[in-house]
Amino acid sequence: MYAPNLDATDGLADWKIWLTSLDRIQALSPQAIVCGHGPVVRGENVAQAIERVREALYQRVAETLAITTAEPDDIDS
Repeated sequence: MYAPNLDATDGLADWKIWLTSLDRIQALSPQAIVCGHGPVVRGENVAQAIERVREALYQRVAETLAITTAEPDDIDS
């Protein structure tokens, strides 16, 4: 499963760009997408793949926000 690496970018500032990019790709109604990792995705699986990436991004952002807004004692537990 794809997990966005927010540490390798400008962090949370990039999540909006990623979401916009996903929206733009989806609006093109592609018949296939070639991901950076994994097989080429075709047909009905395209919309599902885009949604999986979107969900993974939201999850990663939520995890990052939870860590960055947590108290030091919360992080250790």
